[in-house]
Amino acid sequence: MSVQPDNEARFCALVEASAQIVWATDANGLIVEDSPSWRTYTGQTFEEWRTSGWLDCVHPDDRESAEGSWQEAVRNQRPFYHEYRIRHMSGEWRWTAGGAVPLAAPDGKTSGWVGMNTDITERKNVEMERDRANALLTTILDSSPDVILAKDREGRYLALNEATARILGLPMAEVIGRTDGEISKPELAEPIMEVDRGVMQSGKTISIDEQYPDPGGKVHFFQSIKAPLRDEAGTPMGIVVVSRDVTKQKQAEEALCKSEEEFRTLADNISQLAWMTDESGSVFWYNQRWYDYTGTTFETMRGWGWRAVHHPGHVERVVAHIRHCFETGKTWEDTFPLRGKDGTYRWFLSHALPIREGDRIIRWFGTNTDITERLKTEQELRRANDDLEQFAYSVSHDLQEPLRSVSIYSELLIRRCADRLDGEAQELLRYLAEGAARMEALVGDLLEYTRVVKLDVSTDKTDANSVLAIVLSNLAETMAGLDAKVISRELPEVRASPVHLQQILQNLISNALRYRGRESPVVHVDATQHDGGYALFSVKDNGIGFEPQFKEQIFGLFKRLHTSTEYPGTGLGLAICRRIVERYRGRIWAESTPGEGSTFYFTLPRRLPRMLSHHARRGQPGGRVSHAGGAGSG
Repeated sequence: MSVQPDNEARFCALVEASAQIVWATDANGLIVEDSPSWRTYTGQTFEEWRTSGWLDCVHPDDRESAEGSWQEAVRNQRPFYHEYRIRHMSGEWRWTAGGAVPLAAPDGKTSGWVGMNTDITERKNVEMERDRANALLTTILDSSPDVILAKDREGRYLALNEATARILGLPMAEVIGRTDGEISKPELAEPIMEVDRGVMQSGKTISIDEQYPDPGGKVHFFQSIKAPLRDEAGTPMGIVVVSRDVTKQKQAEEALCKSEEEFRTLADNISQLAWMTDESGSVFWYNQRWYDYTGTTFETMRGWGWRAVHHPGHVERVVAHIRHCFETGKTWEDTFPLRGKDGTYRWFLSHALPIREGDRIIRWFGTNTDITERLKTEQELRRANDDLEQFAYSVSHDLQEPLRSVSIYSELLIRRCADRLDGEAQELLRYLAEGAARMEALVGDLLEYTRVVKLDVSTDKTDANSVLAIVLSNLAETMAGLDAKVISRELPEVRASPVHLQQILQNLISNALRYRGRESPVVHVDATQHDGGYALFSVKDNGIGFEPQFKEQIFGLFKRLHTSTEYPGTGLGLAICRRIVERYRGRIWAESTPGEGSTFYFTLPRRLPRMLSHHARRGQPGGRVSHAGGAGSG
């Protein structure tokens, strides 16, 4: 565009009236004339903005594009238009629309340029806010895993998100303006389009299940909500669709159905009676084994109907216990008889575990295991063990008196008749006396071994330090003769009989003194407390040690690694220790290196373990033992 000379003055007046900034340049686009409006807006002096100084007021991010657009317009003698930011005299960057047209000389050539800049900051702010809102909306829609789209009345796509494009397998640009019939196979498109038309005709929102394959051919299941898209007057102008991919949910439901079928098959074929209750304890399911054994139906057993097949002498106790567990969320365990369909009762061990969702119990799963035959076997075994223990106790007890007599009379013969016996006879009598003494010690340890089972399991706390002091007092003479030392740290309290703990410590320390090396014996006694509710004791010595392959053998009855001539003893001391520790549901073991000593470990409870109460109630026929029997017998 060019402006004729006769219209130049009129045009310039119009420009000055319509713009905030008016300026003029020479034919080469260089500022040669002053512009009061530019100076007023930017604060630049004429000297600062002449030629190309105006670029100094352009925002650095816009400078290159503004200069390039201006130079291209001057080079081609075409009108100039560019939007860019200029620094206002206040220091603020403001958006302007810059425009200029060439002025034609009489010879037709360009004599100069006249231009103007109009402040468009407010418009730009509105546009940028709109763009930010659109970008935010687009981000929200594209970040959604749901299919979101809009169509016009003819079914042409107006808008869609990334999830929609992915399921269609096409770029967004290729979908906009097209119908489902144009982008999908007829057998896929037609059902969708038919539903869409129905929504637009009725003007009602619907919820519908749909299927659609992805580009790879995998069928996806969708839960879709379709609603009319209305104009400002409320007239339907299209449709809006939001579809959620529920394929994984569908697969999970199918897997759950299959799992439930497999569970029922398994549950109906296990040997136990099985059942499930709600959170309150009301039974809503039994397996087939329950019905086969009880001869009942679900109608008679549902809820708390199972009480009808419980033995009348146990049912109140069982109900009270299981109600308590249901209320507290504790695992239920009990033993009781259940009536079979033939009217006879059999004993069952029953368990029920809570099934949780987070912190909330949603149901309970229980089983009943028939233990009638096991109880009979245990009863018979217990009777046999009791008979065996009583026999061993009686034999050992009956042997003590004659052995004591042999030992005493052997010693009397040696003392009274020594002058009448030759050396060989005296030596034979000494062999007899020593053998009787060893046999007496062995019988004493056998008695002690049988007493271990009969002694009460203590539920009271015992100070291990006090027990160790008694042991050291009992061994004081022996330790003095060997120049032995026992070093210990502070020991904890344990839930064990002081007699039992004394037996353990005295046997272990006596063993350390007996199986000493060339150096004076040094024994370290220590214990640590563990969160599991037990204390771990250790008795460490500097003795002869033993080979690792014998670490289990040494705890057996009459198991010895050396002859009685080398190291006196009966071989029962460690067996007694193990029997005591195992009564408290503890462990005892040893670690050793030959020539470097041994360390014996054992555990005792700080809290009374489960299943010990029946032991605590069992008495011993021979009365309580008040001494640390078996000392030095290992």
